[in-house]
Amino acid sequence: MPSVAATRDPDSRQVNNLLHTLRGEHYRHEQNIQRVKARAPVHSSTSNPTLPFDQIYAARAVEREPPATVRPSPPLRLGPAGVLEYAYPRGRVPGPRPPPSWSGLFHDDSRRKGGEPQADAECAWRSNALSLIYSQLLPPTGHNAVPIPRLTLLCLQYLDSLYSAQDASEAFAEDVIPYLPGHLRRDLMRWSAVHDPLPTTKLFALAESGGHVDGELVVVGPRASLPRNVFKTRRPSHASPAHSQIDSTAEEGGPDAEDSWDSPSFDERVPQPMQTLILLSITLPVNTLLSFPPTLTHLALLALPAPSPIFRLPRVCPLIEVLDISFNNWLSKPHADSQSVLERVEWDRWSRLKVLGLKGTGVGEEIVSRVNKGRWIDVDIVGVVSLEVALSNLSLDF
Repeated sequence: MPSVAATRDPDSRQVNNLLHTLRGEHYRHEQNIQRVKARAPVHSSTSNPTLPFDQIYAARAVEREPPATVRPSPPLRLGPAGVLEYAYPRGRVPGPRPPPSWSGLFHDDSRRKGGEPQADAECAWRSNALSLIYSQLLPPTGHNAVPIPRLTLLCLQYLDSLYSAQDASEAFAEDVIPYLPGHLRRDLMRWSAVHDPLPTTKLFALAESGGHVDGELVVVGPRASLPRNVFKTRRPSHASPAHSQIDSTAEEGGPDAEDSWDSPSFDERVPQPMQTLILLSITLPVNTLLSFPPTLTHLALLALPAPSPIFRLPRVCPLIEVLDISFNNWLSKPHADSQSVLERVEWDRWSRLKVLGLKGTGVGEEIVSRVNKGRWIDVDIVGVVSLEVALSNLSLDF
């Protein structure tokens, strides 16, 4: 019996071959018209389509994934002392919240009593009062520009906190002060004047034999006060054995040994003069004012509780360059002979005066012409008010 393939008509197979050939020629003709580059030969197979896959399935447009949402970082929180606070209870920390029995570890007595807002307000007021004179000091303190203190200042604060008791001033002077150079003691004094004023004993423990710290002295009341005769230098009537030994050594070595920079008596013979004095909210007696060092170039008398005869300062301190007498309400009031204190000041004696601070005093603009009279370069006066405001303040006082 013949097979099924043998019984098929050979013409039907030939027709299929012709159609396949025509499709191929038509495809190549279209490719030539479109000037498409020749493709690699594809082996014919009954399972493969007659057209390439890229012609059958159109390429889909690549869908762009939406950008991932970036969560904003939480704001940094700074504490009252300008230190970054990231732990409980002001920030998030891994793990569960501490038990209630640990709450005393995170709240001191001042916060429980509600004394922190008052302390912050006083600190802000002192910072504002000292901002002008601090901006004129070298090197600049930058207590407002940089909220986070330097590492050295943080270490000094910790050392100061170890001797916070009232009777710890002597131990502080014996254990800490001898190992601190002058510039670090000066930075500690500047920072403490704003954030935590030092008492009198600890303040003058920082000071040198001349009563200042690296040429500066900042006294903030009411915790501190100026001792009597603090600016009067006492000369011993007779030389001590140490001084006599130094003098004999200098005589043996000749004039070269006496003038040498590394001689033992060099620092004692040439002490650093006091150039900056800042007094805030303290009582200033007349005798103390008249004993100010004549080497002062920066002077700040801020918020003095009682009037002071500052009109005598030009003869006492003729080298003043920066004078800040802000927050003294008594400056605009008549003092004697119907004249205010500022009207009695001999401004022409301060030939080096550059900056004058009068914030919060109520002094009018008429002081500008009086201060700048006869000067080539005008003085930068900060804090004067208009004439109308000054007259209104004067009428209210009467």
